[in-house]
Amino acid sequence: MQGTITNVLLNVVLGLVTLGGAYATLYIQRATKKVKIETQRIEEEKQRDILWTALDRLEDVAFKTVNKIEEVSAKNLRQLVKGGKIDKEKLEDLAVVAYNEIIDILEPEYLDALESTLGDAETYILNTIEEKVKKVKDLKEVPHDL
Repeated sequence: MQGTITNVLLNVVLGLVTLGGAYATLYIQRATKKVKIETQRIEEEKQRDILWTALDRLEDVAFKTVNKIEEVSAKNLRQLVKGGKIDKEKLEDLAVVAYNEIIDILEPEYLDALESTLGDAETYILNTIEEKVKKVKDLKEVPHDL
């Protein structure tokens, strides 16, 4: 009888150990899944933050680059184009100059974020340059009487 009780108790203990192991495995799987989801969320937030910073940086660099080119070259070239002394293409080539300067200035991490998110970062940057050209021209035309 004592042998039977021992066997029953042993079976109960083994059953509890097996059940405990199953719960431990389930807990570990859930914890692992939670950690993976949290890591992915953090990575997505980090990528989003990098993209927003890249877009802000692009806006700033594009404005300053276009403003510099406007001050140094564009004004004179426009006068030469109006006078028929040079072709309008010379003026349009300034966008390529601005693009190359912006690419040289922007950090590789930001360029990568723009390329991976926008797909065609070059067109986006060139469009940003065009938008900044208009903004700089508008600022130059506003009277600064204070």
